[in-house]
Amino acid sequence: MEQQSSTTQEIATNISQVSQGVQEVKVNVNQSSQAANQVTQDIGEVNKAAKEIGNSSAQIRSSAQELSQLAEKLREMAGKFKV
Repeated sequence: MEQQSSTTQEIATNISQVSQGVQEVKVNVNQSSQAANQVTQDIGEVNKAAKEIGNSSAQIRSSAQELSQLAEKLREMAGKFKV
């Protein structure tokens, strides 16, 4: 009877340890999930910023082309004047 009680106690201890282990895994999985969600959000923000930079670059290029055209017209107009 004592041996059976000892075995039962050992089984109960093992079950308790397994339960604690499962809880630790659950906490770690939740933390990993939160970290993954944050990384996903950060990647989205970086992607958005990259698109904004791309749009700004296109606008700068367009403005530079317009400025170049205006400079050429100014040169032509200035060439018509004689001092």
